[in-house]
Amino acid sequence: MRVVVDLMWRSPPRPQLLQRFAIQPVNRPFIHGPCSQPAIEIDGRLVPVQDRPLHSAATPLHRDRGQMLQQPFSNAMPPVRRPHEDVLQVQGRRALEGGKGMEEEGESGRNTGKLRHQHLGAGGGAEEVGRKRLGVCPAFVAQLLVHGQLLDEGDNERCISGFCRPDVDLISGYCVLHGLNRIVLAVVIHYSYILTHEGNDSMQDVLRKIQDEKDAHVEKLVEWLRIPSISTDSNHNADTRRAGQFILDELLAAGFTGKLNDTPGHPVVTAEWTGAPGAGTLLVYGHYDVQPTDPDSLWNHPPFDPVIESGDIFARGATDDKGQALAVIRGISATLQVKGKLPLNVKFLIEGEEEIGSPNLEPFILEHRDWLDVDTVLIADCAMFGSGIPAITVGLKGLVYLEVTLTGANTDLHSGSFGGGVENPGHVLCAMLSSLKDGRGRITIPGFYDDVIDLTPEERAAFKSLPFDENEYSRNLGVPRVHGEAGYTTLERTGARPTLDINGLCCGWTGEGAKTVLPAKATGKFSMRLVADQNPDRINTLVTEHLKSICPDTVTLEVASLHGAEPVLVPADSPYLQAASRAMARGFGKTPVFTREGGSIPVVATFKKILGADSILMGLGLNSDNAHAPNEKFSLDSFQKGIVTTAHMLDELAGI
Repeated sequence: MRVVVDLMWRSPPRPQLLQRFAIQPVNRPFIHGPCSQPAIEIDGRLVPVQDRPLHSAATPLHRDRGQMLQQPFSNAMPPVRRPHEDVLQVQGRRALEGGKGMEEEGESGRNTGKLRHQHLGAGGGAEEVGRKRLGVCPAFVAQLLVHGQLLDEGDNERCISGFCRPDVDLISGYCVLHGLNRIVLAVVIHYSYILTHEGNDSMQDVLRKIQDEKDAHVEKLVEWLRIPSISTDSNHNADTRRAGQFILDELLAAGFTGKLNDTPGHPVVTAEWTGAPGAGTLLVYGHYDVQPTDPDSLWNHPPFDPVIESGDIFARGATDDKGQALAVIRGISATLQVKGKLPLNVKFLIEGEEEIGSPNLEPFILEHRDWLDVDTVLIADCAMFGSGIPAITVGLKGLVYLEVTLTGANTDLHSGSFGGGVENPGHVLCAMLSSLKDGRGRITIPGFYDDVIDLTPEERAAFKSLPFDENEYSRNLGVPRVHGEAGYTTLERTGARPTLDINGLCCGWTGEGAKTVLPAKATGKFSMRLVADQNPDRINTLVTEHLKSICPDTVTLEVASLHGAEPVLVPADSPYLQAASRAMARGFGKTPVFTREGGSIPVVATFKKILGADSILMGLGLNSDNAHAPNEKFSLDSFQKGIVTTAHMLDELAGI
């Protein structure tokens, strides 16, 4: 649902407010004229706010002074009160039989502008009583006047996001924050705020459980990380299956039903809780397989013997993806265990072949399409923008991964006896691969850029606005300076421009010491990261044909495609992304940024193509976590905040 709210400005809006709370002014007259009660636009239809009170008394009570403010709910704006009477008034009739009460109030000191609020408590009959006394569902539509002082308060985002949220039910009512000696600006926002019989207390119980089990979360992660589930190594097939069974047991213990589904490769874990008829359905995707650990000599500790140092846990799979996946699972599990139910239906699909290209996942999704009838997908397998900067990824690059093998003689030769007499495949391979990029960093393959859409000025401005320090970036990576395609910034190149990189070379003698051989074969592996609208199959064909055209006839050429994925770009204004953003703001205490990621998650495009569902790509790790490299790590602080974020996300998604 798209809800647009009329905003009444008593003085020009400060740019900080527009940016921080995503307010987009629309130049059109108010339905009832200037300085009148606003109207709400729902999916393009204008709905005037009902001209009747929220409750029968229609008299918000000034509790601190015991005064009654007789303010009818008419089209006229309530007058601004005297500065010393600062108070946020949200007054509903108490629900008497069985409930703790339906009451919200907030206070502000003369210079603080802080809010506090109490929600409908748990108790039998509270919701029904609310309906009887109010004549409507138990909801408030708040009219919130925010003065500029509030923008400077450290907790203002929590106050705003915690108090107001868009929802479905709309009724009328006044909630007025009268201001200081000088009102810098006033914004009038009408939202419906749904109060259920569970209320805020149950969420506090969930958060308390998450905090109380902080050590247990880490212990469970350590146990999972000890399983060497290297999917690409057949010697670890039993371990990989054991890792899948481990997470299935975790889900079953939390109250979900599920099973281990065999495939021609490694099994797929599925689980579900579908006790919310009529509500939406969230699919959680993750993977329990990990990358190989070589070179093992560069690890400071054994890769499958987790070690905690300086708040990070070091082990293979810590950030990719066991740590992030478990954070989501523990957050949902805590909610189910405390409340006994979830606000929406939840299904899990956790595979064991992501690190080898998910060869059996798409057939599995096609076969189980009916079971996978979901509204959106949550994936925690990305990175934050930086330490302490949560992020939601809206773009992923596609992938084409090729292996090129050149063969010369039928055996390795003595370089003295045969050097200069026959072609050296190593020389040819180096020449061919280096020719794929020019001196300005552009890829030279004909037709490669044909489908690439140039960045718009607005997109380039968005990249520029991100908090990025190029010098710090270079220092952290230990490189003299950055490098890449000329004419683009580092963030633009890594997030929104296609790239080509050599991933591995094998040729001749690579052992210790010297061996003077002229190699018979040379093999190179390289990958291309693609951006939106580039097709992996087309790029694969273009590159293969180009390699054939530049390969000399002194060697034979073989090209093998090892891996592929389509690029993804999710609309940033998606209601699911906006809900995820609010949840991350609560979990991390900071609004996340929207970013594009240079990596690929092939299943995201598969979910969109087959299920028609966009994915929420929540980043809990860091790009500096050494995923796929020695000494992989994951912040335990981010792990805990990810659990909290997921608990909040269930409520946010349920409100869509």
